[in-house]
Amino acid sequence: MLNSLRVKNYILIKELEINPDSSLVVITGETGAGKSIILGAIDLLMGARADTKTLFDADKKCVIEGLFNIKNYRLQNFFKENEWDYYDECIIRREINPAGRSRAFVNDSPANLNKVKELGEQLLDIHSQHESILVNNSKYQLSIIDAIAGNQKELNEFRSAFQKYSKVQSELNQLIAIREEDEKEKDYKSFLLKELDEASLEQDEKDKIENELQIAENAEQIHLQLGSFQQLMDLSEPGAMQILREAILAIQKIASFSNAYEELYKRLESAEIELKDILGESQNLLDQVDIDAEKLNELRERVNLIQRLEDKHHVKEFNELLEIQKALENDLSKSLNLETEITNLESSLAEIKSDIDVKARVLSDSRNNVKDQLANEMMALLNNLGIEEAQIKIDITEKMISEDGIDQVNILFSANKGQNPVPLKEAASGGEMSRLMLVIKYLIADKTSLPTIIFDEIDTGISGKIAIQMGEMFKKIALEHQVLAITHLPQIAAKGNRHFVVFKETGDHKTSTEIRELSGEERIIEIAQMISGKLDSSSAIASAKELLEHKKL
Repeated sequence: MLNSLRVKNYILIKELEINPDSSLVVITGETGAGKSIILGAIDLLMGARADTKTLFDADKKCVIEGLFNIKNYRLQNFFKENEWDYYDECIIRREINPAGRSRAFVNDSPANLNKVKELGEQLLDIHSQHESILVNNSKYQLSIIDAIAGNQKELNEFRSAFQKYSKVQSELNQLIAIREEDEKEKDYKSFLLKELDEASLEQDEKDKIENELQIAENAEQIHLQLGSFQQLMDLSEPGAMQILREAILAIQKIASFSNAYEELYKRLESAEIELKDILGESQNLLDQVDIDAEKLNELRERVNLIQRLEDKHHVKEFNELLEIQKALENDLSKSLNLETEITNLESSLAEIKSDIDVKARVLSDSRNNVKDQLANEMMALLNNLGIEEAQIKIDITEKMISEDGIDQVNILFSANKGQNPVPLKEAASGGEMSRLMLVIKYLIADKTSLPTIIFDEIDTGISGKIAIQMGEMFKKIALEHQVLAITHLPQIAAKGNRHFVVFKETGDHKTSTEIRELSGEERIIEIAQMISGKLDSSSAIASAKELLEHKKL
């Protein structure tokens, strides 16, 4: 509920403040006095765009501030999501400086203008002839049906299930897209993996193979040199081993004469042992030398195969091939897992789809059950508002399932007898559309939680009993909502629990818009002037008193 509105330095407003309550508040004033300016200030407060042309004094900033009681509106999560401090009383402030820079605040925290607009939509419903175009919207028409049918619980359950369905459908679509992309590369990856598998690569194999190849390619020379070494060391007369043994015997004979000789002897013995070991190892190596052309070709082919694979996969290190092989195995394994995931999601999606189909059908049945009742009530109320031959028909057709269910609503209207109802936008005039919107808000007033409704001169083109009936409807809506009605009709002005008048005042060579609350004699005079256009009409004053005496429902 709007507790107070303060406007400073806005167009023709130097400074004004209004403090409405939870009842029906009427605002009157002569044409051009500035009623629409106040509404414009409210629009700005709720997130409309602005520029420096909005400044009353071009050298000072414009400030528009609204205080709202939001205790019962369940907005705590919305405030938390936007990192605003939450209090039961919320202050929204809009500032426009002389340079044209605009800032918005919620409880003194800087706020994004779009988020302020979101918040405003939950606090205020501004209804004018221009705003009546909303009733042409099929989604809005559907919300009317749901309000009348009391479908909020069922609609929330359906939307929760539909969101789950949409989420799973999105996940499934992503996996299918991945699968389609994988399918394009799957055969090639399988070919690459098969090629690497058939190569039977082993860790660090390349170094070992290249070493074997080098030995095989030089086998003859290796055989010759190792044989020559054996000959020189032990097979020739005298060989190196024989000479070494004779040297050892010579030193042995003097080893006992000195520690130095003893040490020399021991070293020669060690040398003999080492040399014997070298001879044995060289013999083993000699025995292993295999001059085999077939094996040589096999080793060359193996090295060439490894080199081709390295070139093909653009790697510099052999072990990178093993890493690529592992990665290909993982990719192809994921493809198998992907199929399992897709199958599972398809199964889940089918279950959720079955659930939302049932919930959508329940919603649809509920909507169809109330559509005729709603049409009849709308026609009766439109008749009271002067559209005596009004015909309303509500068509509900089935459409592709969406977050609102499977129903497409179309309200058909005709204002003239003998004419078949057609879609609203093709039949209803501006005045008729305004009255249609009023009828709708009247019917759903006790079924919705919108806190504040502002009616902006939707009474244009009506008078007499119809105006009285419209005023009665305003009062009925005000039992459930705070209602601010900007009007030029005395019958409606008299229905208000509180009455404010907007007027112009000239001072300091500049005209400004002011507002003040009327009571007692002032209010009688204002309504009388609305009736006759004169300040001193006794009959108008009598009529004003009569209207005020009968303002209660």
